[in-house]
Amino acid sequence: MSTLSPAVACHGITKSFDRTPALADINFAVAPGEKVALLGASGAGKSTLLNILAGLVAADSGSLQLLGQDPTRLRRKERAQLVGIIQQRLNLVGPLRAQHNIQAGLLGHWGFIASLAALTLPMEVPAARTIAEEIGLSEKLSQRTFTLSGGEQQRVAAARVLLQNPAILLADEPVASLDINTAEVVLGMLTREENQTVLMSLHNPAHALAYATRIIGLREGKLAFDLPSDEVTQLLLEQLYDSAPHL
Repeated sequence: MSTLSPAVACHGITKSFDRTPALADINFAVAPGEKVALLGASGAGKSTLLNILAGLVAADSGSLQLLGQDPTRLRRKERAQLVGIIQQRLNLVGPLRAQHNIQAGLLGHWGFIASLAALTLPMEVPAARTIAEEIGLSEKLSQRTFTLSGGEQQRVAAARVLLQNPAILLADEPVASLDINTAEVVLGMLTREENQTVLMSLHNPAHALAYATRIIGLREGKLAFDLPSDEVTQLLLEQLYDSAPHL
């Protein structure tokens, strides 16, 4: 029997905003290396849950452990190695070049001087260029990020977290602004590392079924189902969204 701690363990996570419930008694555990998709209608609590896992939002009650550790007790470098997130608000620095925004994925691993140099000097991290080429940004690296399209900026954010290479990768609608072919490239890159744990919220159930091995359905802040992808039926999806999504 494996003695590994779960990559993510949520126990009774509850969260409200201005007395409006966002999450209610969320319980689940994710094994190291597992690829999990969160599905649910807008407002179901997917973003709130991911932000709690990333330490960006505090739960009102319940407990959270990441690889057996309390994330609130981690130092910056420890957190950067443990967890990374692509948020819907991409949090890119518009005036910086795309290359520097991608290389920001390494800031949590570097000291202050190296971090400052990476953001201000024309230095290049070879791994950043490799990821940029794979994700289709090699011709955009020198451009100011604010000049890029929404889809290109989304790819910059994805490349940044891929360069960070955390043990637990969180992604909130990481392909919402991408065309079908580019979305498949990005999802393939986000889920390809066998030992990396991935939790991602997705708008398209077809993407979830194709790229995740497990689906967690959220409805009105509550856990609707938690199943292997091949056990998620059309009926469950219809009930989750109150209408049949296009697969």
